[in-house]
Amino acid sequence: MLKKSTLLSTVIICMALALTSCAKRVDTHGNVIKQSQLDKIEIGEHSQRDVAALLGSPAATGTFNNKRWYYFTEKSAVESLGERSLIEREIVIIDFNNQGIATAMTFKDQDDSKAVTPDKATTETHGQTMGIIDQFIDNLSRGL
Repeated sequence: MLKKSTLLSTVIICMALALTSCAKRVDTHGNVIKQSQLDKIEIGEHSQRDVAALLGSPAATGTFNNKRWYYFTEKSAVESLGERSLIEREIVIIDFNNQGIATAMTFKDQDDSKAVTPDKATTETHGQTMGIIDQFIDNLSRGL
């Protein structure tokens, strides 16, 4: 009788583990910003300090324009084999003038993104074209 209950328990545990491993997990990355927080920002009145108090620090600032703040939120599903699929991507862009006052708020989502195909070409470096003996002689000539 004890063996039968142990076997049944083992089967139930294995089935539960198998079912949970097939379940999809949703991961959220970035700043989670609620619409109610965005509604509090008044364009033309709130400063960078006010926006930071409401939304937190931006995820990024503009490379060539540090008066532009970016807040990213991305939700993705992780399948059982570790593959990710994008569920939702939201980007809030807030621009500030030279006095640090918010002048515009723009919203972007995954529909605004552009697909980028990585180039498979490689850039040759000097070490890739030299054999081991050439590299050894080159290093000796440099005094290394």
